Amino acid sequence: MSDRNLVSKGTSSDDTPTPGFVLKELVNSTWAGPQKCKELVGLLVPRLKKSDPNIKLKTLKIINYLIVNGRVDFQKEMSAYHQLVKDCQTFTGPLDPLKGDAVYVAIQSTAKETIDRSEERRVGKECR
Repeated sequence: MSDRNLVSKGTSSDDTPTPGFVLKELVNSTWAGPQKCKELVGLLVPRLKKSDPNIKLKTLKIINYLIVNGRVDFQKEMSAYHQLVKDCQTFTGPLDPLKGDAVYVAIQSTAKETIDRSEERRVGKECR
């Protein structure tokens, strides 16, 4: 499956979790080299800019997962979009009749976690 299809499948607008095999395949893609990391960031950033909360949350979770488990070049490429991720910490929208603001709280906390993980990787790499 191509990276474009994986990103599309992993960031669908429904509220089901991203399939584990998608995460694994995307991590494997990061290990193909710096250019592949750049391409993945190019696929994920437009999804992160979407206003659909489910797409935004899934994209943040994928980015977070790739920062932790993928090649460091992915994190370097993502650092150019630090402000975009940071802006997700204040993302809100209309309340869901059943779930209230749960998805927005999840987006905000995942954005914070993503920023924290990115900083940990950057600082950890500098200390080596």
